[in-house]
Order: sequence, then C-alpha cells, then structure tokens
Amino acid sequence: PRIGREVAIKVLPNIFSTDEDRLRRFELEAKATGVLNHPNILAIHDVGRDNGSPYLVSELLEGDTLRDKLRGGPLPARKAIEYGIQIAQGLAAAHEKGIIHRDLKPENIFVTKDGRIKILDFGLAKLSQPQSAAEEVSKLQTGAPESRPGVVLGTMGYMSPEQVRSQPSDHRSDIFTFGAILYEMLSGTRAFRGNTAADTISAILHADPPEITGVNATSPPALNRLLRHCLEKNPEERFQSMRDIAFDLETVTGISSTQVTASIPASAPFKFKKLHSAATILFALSTILFAIAYFSRHPEPAQIIRFSVDIPNPTLGGVGTEELAISPDGKKLIFYAPYTSSQFILWFRSLDSNVSQPLPGTEDARYPFWSPDNRHVGFFVTGKMKKIDLITKSTQDICDAPTGRGGTWSGNGIILFSRDKLGGLYMVPENGGTLTPVTADRAKEGISYRWPMFLPDQKHFLYLAQEEDRNPPTIYFSSLGSKDRKPIVKTPSNAGFSQGNLIFSENGKLVAQRFDPKSGTLMGDIVPVVSDQISTNETRGYSAFTISESGTLAYQPDVVTPSPMIWLDRTGKQMDTAGELAYYSHPRISPDGKKIAVIRHETHSEQGNIYLYDVQRHAMVRFTRQTAIYNNPIWSTDGANVIFSAEDLLQKSVTGAGAESALFHSDLSKTATDMSSDSKFLAVTLDNAQTQQDLWIFPLTGDRKPYAFLQSGANESQGQFSPDGQWLAYTSNESGKSEVYVQPFPNKDTGKWQISVEGGGLPQWRRDGKELFYISDKNILMSVDVSLGSTFDSAAPKPLFEMPLANIADDSIYDVSADGQRFLVTSPPGRTFTSIINMVVNWQSQR
Repeated sequence: PRIGREVAIKVLPNIFSTDEDRLRRFELEAKATGVLNHPNILAIHDVGRDNGSPYLVSELLEGDTLRDKLRGGPLPARKAIEYGIQIAQGLAAAHEKGIIHRDLKPENIFVTKDGRIKILDFGLAKLSQPQSAAEEVSKLQTGAPESRPGVVLGTMGYMSPEQVRSQPSDHRSDIFTFGAILYEMLSGTRAFRGNTAADTISAILHADPPEITGVNATSPPALNRLLRHCLEKNPEERFQSMRDIAFDLETVTGISSTQVTASIPASAPFKFKKLHSAATILFALSTILFAIAYFSRHPEPAQIIRFSVDIPNPTLGGVGTEELAISPDGKKLIFYAPYTSSQFILWFRSLDSNVSQPLPGTEDARYPFWSPDNRHVGFFVTGKMKKIDLITKSTQDICDAPTGRGGTWSGNGIILFSRDKLGGLYMVPENGGTLTPVTADRAKEGISYRWPMFLPDQKHFLYLAQEEDRNPPTIYFSSLGSKDRKPIVKTPSNAGFSQGNLIFSENGKLVAQRFDPKSGTLMGDIVPVVSDQISTNETRGYSAFTISESGTLAYQPDVVTPSPMIWLDRTGKQMDTAGELAYYSHPRISPDGKKIAVIRHETHSEQGNIYLYDVQRHAMVRFTRQTAIYNNPIWSTDGANVIFSAEDLLQKSVTGAGAESALFHSDLSKTATDMSSDSKFLAVTLDNAQTQQDLWIFPLTGDRKPYAFLQSGANESQGQFSPDGQWLAYTSNESGKSEVYVQPFPNKDTGKWQISVEGGGLPQWRRDGKELFYISDKNILMSVDVSLGSTFDSAAPKPLFEMPLANIADDSIYDVSADGQRFLVTSPPGRTFTSIINMVVNWQSQR
C-alpha cells in the first residue's frame, strides 16, 4: 500500500497459528519460491502474520486458470504448445534451484489476459498439511478436489506413477505431470482418468493415452514422441530436464523462447545467468543435506489409499449384506450383486480395471472364496460347492453342499468348508473326492460352524461357532488333525487375518487386534480399522468385509438411514407417512385398514420386534415382547390375530392378551405369506436343501397336515390367495428368471397363467379381485386387470411407478390398500441401497 502496488493477499486458516514449526516451514518455502524471480512463476513479495494468522502477498493476476480455459474443449495446437513452452520454462527455473512443484495441475496454472503463463502454489499444498497428515487417509479423487487442510488432495489424473506408489519422487514427477497437462491442452480430455480412483491408478501405472495425432488431427506428429517421452512409467526413461522439453517444443512449431517471452525485459536473461552459479552451489548443498536426512530416516509406511467400487445395477434390488472375497494378492475382487432384480450373480473386478464383469455360471451363487493361486473362485449354489476358472470361465462341481456357509482354500490343494446351515466343518480335495470331517457335526443340536479361514501356515484355521442359547457366537482357533479348539473372541461375525492382525466386527464396527497365528493368542489393544458401520447379517453371523494378507481391505458400509412408512398414490407420489423415524420392514395392512403390522428393527439390524400401528390415532404399540429375528407378519382374515415367522410359525391375538402360540413346528426354515379368505389355509414358503424354496399349504382345520402345493428344483414362493379363494398367485424362477404365475386352488392341475412379462415378483391382489399387482424386473410396480370366476383371464401389465428400495426376493416390502389406490412402503421414493464397496489399500498404515 505504501508504494501504490496492487497485490493479492492469501490468508491461511487460523488452525495453523498454533503450529509454530509448520509456520516457519511455510515462510521458508514461500521465501524460496520468491527468489525464483521468473516471469512464468507467480511472484511472491512478502509473508507474515496478522493477529496470529499467516498470510502471503503475491502479484495480482487478471485472467483465467488453465482449467477455465479447458472447459471449452481443447486449445488450438499452436496455443497449447506456446503455453507448454512457458510452463516448461517456469518449471525448469524451479528445478534448477532444487524446488519441485509436486502438485501441478490446470487449477495451479494461470493464464493472464496478455497470454502469460503463471505457475501458482509452489509447495503450498504440501505445506498446508499438518504433520499428522501422512498418517491420515488420502481420499484420492478423479475430479478436482476441494482444497481443504489436513487431507492429501492431489488430483489422481496428474500424479506420476512413483507418487501413486508413495515412492520417493524428484523433478521427473513434474515432467510426467507436465506431459499429462500438455496432452489435455491438445486433446481436451485427461490423459489418465477412470470412473473410480482405482481405475485412474491403474491407468497411471499401466495404460498409455491414445496418440495425440489420433485425437487432435491438427497436432504436429512430433508431439507423439515428445508426449510419450514425458509419460514414461519409469522416471529413468523420461526426459531428464524441463529445459530439454522446452527446446523440443520450440523446434516443433518454430516458436522460440524469445517469441513467447517478448515482453520480458532484455536484462532478465542476464540476471538469471548471474544467479545460476549461486543456485547451483545451493542446490548441491541442499542435495547433500537431503541425502543425509533421507538415508538416516526411518522407513515411511506405505501410503494408505481409499477408493470405492460401484456395485452394478444398484436400483435392481436390495444389496443387503454384500458377500465379498478379495484375492490373496489383494488385486482382484469377487462380490455378489444383482444381475437382474430377480437374480443375483458373482461379479469379478480387477482393481486395475474400471469394469466389473458378471461371471456366467455363477447365477445365484453364494459365499465366494479364492484359490491361493488367484485363478479360481469357489462358491455355493443349488446344493453344490463349485469352482470357476477365471481364465477359461469354466465351472466344475466339487462336492455336495446343501446350503454351504463359507470355504477356505489351502496351498496344499485342500478346501475346508461348511456344508450346511447347521453342522460342522469338512475338508475335500480341490478337484473333488472324499469328504473328511474336521470338526464334530452337531447339526441335531442346532449348532453351526461356518466361515472357516486358513491362517498362513495352511494348518491352523479360524471359524465362527453359532451355538444358539448355549454360548454367544464365537470365533474359534483350531488346526487340521486336531479336535481341540480355542475360543478367541465373541462376535457374530466372520474374521480375517492381515499383517499380524485379527480383523473382526465389534458392534457393527470393523476392528483389529494383534494376533499370533501359530498359538492363537490375541495381544495388545483393539483398534478401529475404519470409521464406517459395516453391513452385517446377524442371522448368518456375516459382516460384509474381506481382507488380504497383503493389506487390501474391501467392505460394504451400512448407510441406510431411518424413515417412516410412506403412503404412495398410483403415480408414486407421496401422500402421507405412518410411524416415526425407524427401520421398518414387512408392512401389512389389516383387513379393515385401521392397523398396520410391521417389523421395527433395532437400529439397522435384523433383530427387532413386531409393532402394531393405529392408522387413525397415529399410535404405535409393541406387539412382540422378545427382541428376535421375525419375518413377514400377516393378518388373520378376521383381523383378530397376527401370524408371523420366527423359529416356528407363531400366532398372537392383536389384543395383546395371552402368549404367542405355535401353529406349526419343523426344522425347515418357513415363512407364512398369506391366509385364505375362508381362514382355512396358510400359504407358506419352505426352504429345502434339495428342492430350494417350495410353496406349501398349511391347513388350519381338519388333520392340519401340511402338504406341498408346488415343489420342484426351482424356487416357488410368495404365495397369495385370491379374494375368492379359488386362485393362488406366486413367484417362480422355473423359466430361468423370476416370474409371477397364477394357478387354480386347490386343484392346481387345471391350468397355469404367467402374469408378468420379462421378470417379476411379489404379487398382491386388490381386495375385490379385479386387479393384481407385482414388481417388475425393472423395479416398476405393475398393475394387471384380472377377471376371476370359473376361469381366469388377465390383461396386459401396465406400469404404475418405480418402487423405492424394492427387491422382489423379499417376502414383503409393500402392501396395497383394499381399493388399490394407495400403497404402503417402508422407504421414501428415490431412496437407493448402498451401491458401493469401499476399498482400503495398505490399511495398517493409518495405525
């Protein structure tokens, strides 16, 4: 102000005012940048503090950033080269004084109104980090991140391979970044970019961008060689100086440094030469000091990297608890996700690719696990344990496994696995053969051993024991050839082992504790691994995470938020709400429309209670008294009782008087889906290891002997009686995908009609029997006009609206009012399931 010069003043956040060491380093770096005195580098005039806040005074610039220039597409080749020469000259001046930018990107390059390039923010990104930042998570982004203190925010598309790998880097990293920026100026697209950070990392490490002449035909062919030379993956093979690059660019089009710096005073080159020898001495001294510091330092841990993998088709169905398996080398991921809304499949994702691929032959496969050579994946489907060769894509049966619950594959060619929902662990050769019991099989006692995992010696292993009321779920340590076992930790979760740590879920959080894999001994304190809540299926004792010994972690966060129940009209518009914010499932409207039976879960857990909601008084009353895992409450025809599934089919009066009474008992998993209008029959879905899901009829009068109505190798479920009791709508995948069918009842042999077209499920009748609803394969609520009587007739399905959070594999996620004009759902329109899998590379570096 004293000399009338207009300047720019940048004030850093107050948080740095207490970090004296950081402030001193900031001032030293700013002063070092200030002495560069180059026309293509922002001039810094002063640094200081005002009321404790550090500030920086620089020349005032008028113009746009290079990022702003590029928003309109590629630059003319001659203009891009002109800018490139100036950037190269500015970087050359910095490099010759031992200063490396490290954060070069179009946002840090300014183009003044007269076409002068100014390189901004030398070292500011690095010095704006608190000392602990190296220990924090680097959330790498493919887009330009918002600048904020405390987080490493380098834009992935402009980092060199050595920076991505957290290896020591020098001025040649700036050369790589310069090449990426020059390519973007000429092409209008980034040289390295993917849909996720993992994709961008892969491109930087392994891919080369298309030749620039193929993207921009006006580019001189000589630029192909120059760009390739800048973007070599190995620093030794790149250009070794920015001076050489500037010279090459000048020769490409005949633009000279004199032309691009015509406005620089003639004395400037002389001043630079005078300073050059002094700078060389200073650079040599700084190099010696750096070498002493570098070789005497402690090795730094590998940089922790976080990114996400998108789950394909997230709107086709609920992705519940994701079943994940990371390969032993930590480079590949298998996960279970929707293929259509009526069918799930295993998906393969290489972490150096931006594409997830479905694996044909794994439709409806569950609980994948890897071979030690990273080539094969084992899984369970239709009563078998199978494996798929990821190269040939061929599948092979290994052995019978009615409802397997996890496997682990040793380097000795042995697979240790759980055959069924109840029972012990077995081992079998990887190509099939004789099954050998490894633990006691206590299925008759209701005990399940599941999720086995070999430890590094391929002899010892861990597994989860679910022993019902005897003991809480517990991870045990054992070894092949021994019946002895040792309890390790109580948790309803699978476990992982990585870099000397046992990884498991505790209260929905992923934690780690030091663990000796030879003795089965825990040591030290429990520490958190990630801050997210982990998606967990408490019934199965499975948390959605997988981790490799090398330190790559994948997990599905549990991000579902509470919601009231929602009333929608026939267009999908929200009309009203019912109940307070909570986690609801399986809503059922009473026959008179005055009450709603619904499961209200404890937080976002499978455990919960059934509640009755009074529609008129807007009051909710707890119906069951014991928190448990309940399924699909339905009303008796007269509205006097609610029938629901727990371990057995239970019934209780809506008055709350009396205890719950068992209607039927069997060892098979069963879910009541509807009661006939004459109160004589229940439609029940039974799970059977041999025939999958079957549709049974449970008589409520006479001998009350249940019988199979539909039983085959396909799934038949979700039975719904027509209002006149003469027809039964249901869902079956007999055609290869789930469809809605109608058959006469009780005599099913007189006809069958397919209602849905190209996939559907969850049928519901309108109370007068003139309309049938279902959810399509595209997650659309469909309406079908029907005519009932001695014969059945139906019109073509008509779409109504897209359902929120619909998954036709569920027993009930919506209900219909008696007149068919309103629909009750448990989530608001537009809500989606968790659609990502979070990845953490080098997870232990944060500890």
